[in-house]
Amino acid sequence: MKQIKSILIGLALCAGITASAQSILPPSVTELMKGAYGAISGPGWTAGGGYGHSVSGVGRNIAGLGVAYNFTNGIVGLYLGMDRLWSKTQLEQNTVKGGITINATIRPLSFISDSLTNITATMYAGELIATGIGNNTVGLITVTGAKVHLTDWKNFEIHVDPWYENRQGQGYFDGNYVGAFLMATRKF
Repeated sequence: MKQIKSILIGLALCAGITASAQSILPPSVTELMKGAYGAISGPGWTAGGGYGHSVSGVGRNIAGLGVAYNFTNGIVGLYLGMDRLWSKTQLEQNTVKGGITINATIRPLSFISDSLTNITATMYAGELIATGIGNNTVGLITVTGAKVHLTDWKNFEIHVDPWYENRQGQGYFDGNYVGAFLMATRKF
């Protein structure tokens, strides 16, 4: 009797979960593709690359390329990219996946003059995971930085992003790095 009761409860739960999933899933593959295209072709994408150097180890360098997608008009976003760490004796390449990145726009020079209020910077912080390509290292990257608007070009905002990161879990390349990215963001 207990076994039959457990089976009935399990079936009821499965039916409830299936009904919930059907209500949030798109009705067809076509709808799924339309949604994916809308996200990719829509605003909020940022792409670019840059260089950094270790401040806690001698001769350690980092270069990377990445793409970020901003949700909710740029307040919360996700990151995906690759980086390459090197020194005279070591080399490591990683895929970098972003947890949630949070940012907020400020006007850092507005206290000097009203004419400087059009200069904006977006401060950001995030946690990323670096997974070694060809090895089993997994690193945790804590990054902070600022997106400084340079100019607009067509439907893109061009900006430079100075940043600081602390990298742990990658052995020889653990430590603190500073650098800058040159990025382009598709406007909302």
